[in-house]
Amino acid sequence: MNYLTSANFTTHLEIFQQAITEIQTRSCKLIEDYPLSIKLSTGESLLLTSTLEFYLNNQLTTTFSHAAVKAFCEQLRQLVGFNNISYTLKVWIEKNIEGQYFSRETKNYDSTYTLKEGMELEEINLELLNFVCYVAICYMKYGASYESLSADRLFKLVEASGSNAVAKLRKNGSGELSISESSYSDNDVDCKANDVFAIIDIKINNEKQVAYEKSLDFIIQLLDLNFPKSYQIKFSSSANEYLPIDNLPHVPVHNFFANALKYPKLHAKIKLYAEKSMRTYEWYMDLEDEDCAMPSTFAVLGLGLVSSEYWPLVKRYMETCDGDHSLIQTAFTPVFIKKFGFTSETLPIFISCVLAVQEHEHHAIFWEKINDKVSLELLLSCKRNIVEYLSQSQKENWKDELDEMIEYVWEGVCYAIWGVCSNKPAAVVIYSASEELKPLYQEILL
Repeated sequence: MNYLTSANFTTHLEIFQQAITEIQTRSCKLIEDYPLSIKLSTGESLLLTSTLEFYLNNQLTTTFSHAAVKAFCEQLRQLVGFNNISYTLKVWIEKNIEGQYFSRETKNYDSTYTLKEGMELEEINLELLNFVCYVAICYMKYGASYESLSADRLFKLVEASGSNAVAKLRKNGSGELSISESSYSDNDVDCKANDVFAIIDIKINNEKQVAYEKSLDFIIQLLDLNFPKSYQIKFSSSANEYLPIDNLPHVPVHNFFANALKYPKLHAKIKLYAEKSMRTYEWYMDLEDEDCAMPSTFAVLGLGLVSSEYWPLVKRYMETCDGDHSLIQTAFTPVFIKKFGFTSETLPIFISCVLAVQEHEHHAIFWEKINDKVSLELLLSCKRNIVEYLSQSQKENWKDELDEMIEYVWEGVCYAIWGVCSNKPAAVVIYSASEELKPLYQEILL
């Protein structure tokens, strides 16, 4: 397909200007083939990112208006998503703002910015700095969780100018949330949210059910608004409860949900929070490395130990979390099996836990709880019907190699329960079984 790009800015000036007008009036047609382009009412096609670049360049030749540029970028974001315009915005800022006014020094992947020698804040159009802040906020709200690093870099750039714009954002947020949406305070609880830096701050003044109910209402309301999907929950309270699960990090968000779970009447609301907050590739931002956790983690794991009513929620969580980067959920499995054992209801949950990571570690409690005729017969039935235990997305993703993946899944299950691997072959486990159970072990492991 032939379309106009940035190489055609000067030769097709009027067409690019027409494209801006048609985007603003929503009269052009989006062509969703890669790369994204737009088709004008007069038939010409233009690369969408080149149209954005032309618009930004044109604004520099007039009086740059942050409000006008933000409005245009918001139209494009709503049309194609921020991820389809973020690179163009990043490169344009580097060339026309960072390159013009700042020097950068990078050490150990961390960049430090200073104004170029002889440059003063007064020489920089503050509307440009406000625009940089807008793009940084977009990274926080609409970008992948790791793109908070891009936001931090842009905020550092603005701070290096001497502007207090970032300080205002730290104090007040973006201003897009109303006062009632971003804060709540009474004798029971103080709640405050900053949508720019993705922080929810909860302080319990009276340790009672209503305080946690109000806190949950505040958080759930934020999730229904334009609040970042990865965020941090700061929490302070006189009660320091934690879930009865070893190896979970004792962080504020864990403390909050463990405290709230003490009140059975709040369990339905905690479940609602979990349903709204769990998203693949989103994270609690104060947890890193092996402790990284998807929003909803502590709510789901706590509810999963309360009642079978919440086991479908646990299964959904295990199918949603990013098992390539998160291991925190595996701490739940041995506690779950120790409490509930292997039954027709718990086995699907166990399998989903095993599949939630690349390799679930072995725990002796699994072997102990499976080592009876009824439980082993359930597991044998599971082996024979393992496809029924897979999620719909797993079936679709593995449809071209389903047999190989089923074999891989079953190896993972056997490793988690008995530690079967090259250093501990199945024959060793079968040999140790009682004569009564040995035939079942052979069918399951061979």
